[in-house]
Amino acid sequence: GKLRWEKVPTNSIRDAQSLRRTRLRETTDGDYIDPSKGRTTLAVVAERWIESLSCKPQSVMRYRAWLTGHIIPSLGSRELRSLLAEDVETFAEQLRDQLGPSSCRQAVGVLKRILKASVRWGYLRTSPAEAAQPQFAPQRRQEIKPLSRHEVRKFLSHVQTNRPHWYPFF
Repeated sequence: GKLRWEKVPTNSIRDAQSLRRTRLRETTDGDYIDPSKGRTTLAVVAERWIESLSCKPQSVMRYRAWLTGHIIPSLGSRELRSLLAEDVETFAEQLRDQLGPSSCRQAVGVLKRILKASVRWGYLRTSPAEAAQPQFAPQRRQEIKPLSRHEVRKFLSHVQTNRPHWYPFF
């Protein structure tokens, strides 16, 4: 393969040799990730992901809406290698303030699929979404307010007068 240079964090020969052994092992095991691929932004990979989909046009439109409306504005300019599980959780938290729980889950699901594809394509070793535990607000249930006796009488009177064929059901 191509000869690559990598800077060692310390000036120690021992650390440089250790890093070299690690990189050789990663290369032979097929685990090596080119650092330059990690500099690719999420927006670039998201576009590649959406182009690679083979699903209904409606689904592609929905995914693209999630991308352009939420994912790209929040995380699109970030380099893949800089993304952490915490970023996925923060993204979900921001969405929670704007959307309902189901929509929030869908948007985070799209982000997870993009990051999973970036692992498959060799941009990342592991997906930061795998370790993330985004919290979604539970569905808010509206309190049931039963009709008062007066309201029940009024309703039944209306049904009896205007919809007599329905009256036996009440």
